[in-house]
Amino acid sequence: MARTVPALTLDGLAAAPWALDRAVLAELVTYAQSGEHISAAVRQPQAPRSAGAIGVIPIHGVIEHRSSFLLELFGGTSVEDIRGQLRAAIADPQISAIVLDIDSPGGGVAGITELATEIRNARAQKRIVAVANTTAASAAYWLASQAHQLLVSPSGQAGSIGVYAVHFDVSRALDAEGVTPTIISAGERKADGNEFEPLSDEARTEMQKRVDAFYAQFVNDVAKGRGVPVATVKADYGQGSVLLAPDALRAHMVDGIGTLDDALRLAAHPLNANRAEGDTPDPSEVDLPFRARVEQAVDEIAHLVEHATVRAGLRAKEGRPSFSEPTEAALRSIRDGISALLPVDPATPEPPVEPVAPVAPVVAAVPAAPRFKSPDEWAAYVKELTH
Repeated sequence: MARTVPALTLDGLAAAPWALDRAVLAELVTYAQSGEHISAAVRQPQAPRSAGAIGVIPIHGVIEHRSSFLLELFGGTSVEDIRGQLRAAIADPQISAIVLDIDSPGGGVAGITELATEIRNARAQKRIVAVANTTAASAAYWLASQAHQLLVSPSGQAGSIGVYAVHFDVSRALDAEGVTPTIISAGERKADGNEFEPLSDEARTEMQKRVDAFYAQFVNDVAKGRGVPVATVKADYGQGSVLLAPDALRAHMVDGIGTLDDALRLAAHPLNANRAEGDTPDPSEVDLPFRARVEQAVDEIAHLVEHATVRAGLRAKEGRPSFSEPTEAALRSIRDGISALLPVDPATPEPPVEPVAPVAPVVAAVPAAPRFKSPDEWAAYVKELTH
């Protein structure tokens, strides 16, 4: 007699918590019900593919904690494999930035929050850009959201923030076939959730508790990776649905719409992601929201301050002012322009501006740029200064 419901379907697939597109899980269940079996090949973590100085880590297909028949069936990848490639890219001095090339419906929840944390922490060592090329759903979005920036291809989609599990009750099907299973177990809750009887209230509560716990991990990681409150993830990030590229951008679930090539350019040149060789830089070519642009500017300013500090120190040793008059005037205009945009707290006086380095004989002081009343005044002043 053919097997009606193999144990693999219920114990190994449906009952486990999934951060996976439901249609893909249905395919897995259908495959399991056929009674066929594919043994998983033992796979070792691969080295990240390199595109110049950029390490490209592919995250394709179903994501599993370790190699299994699912990876052989769907061409997926494992958490262990991704982690191995990430660590190799971080350790490689020839790789300056990392791109996560993602095309995945998600997968199991095992190991995902740990890998998400590792990706997020790795941002302190190298720039990481992710691209949904073309799908970053569920567990795949969980990982993608941990990058510095996340793009989605024009025909792509992202989201599906949620966790679920399925229980199959096959008792009536077995009754119709004249089959009566007998479960012998030790431990009061050991047989809870078995497929041969209806789901009890206690078993349902336990399954819901597990799903809720993994969902909390999911939204907390996304909130940390995207720099938004947990409430924003729950309310505005699709509420479990997958969003097409324009909708995902409007919901701020991604930072821009672009291809893998765009992601590579963004990783190599954060402020000029779509600049072709020899073209005039134009940051506006990449459709990034203001928050992402500010984050990029902060990174660039940090490098500028470091360079300016060294330069000012060298000029001071030569007995010159820290900056030339035009440079100092430009820096003052930038400072005042940004200050004009920020709210002023009357209870908190502005702190004095400390010089970058001591200045040996100082030339006549450069008149301070005026305090601007609006961004338009600042823009007009900068335009006049640069002509």
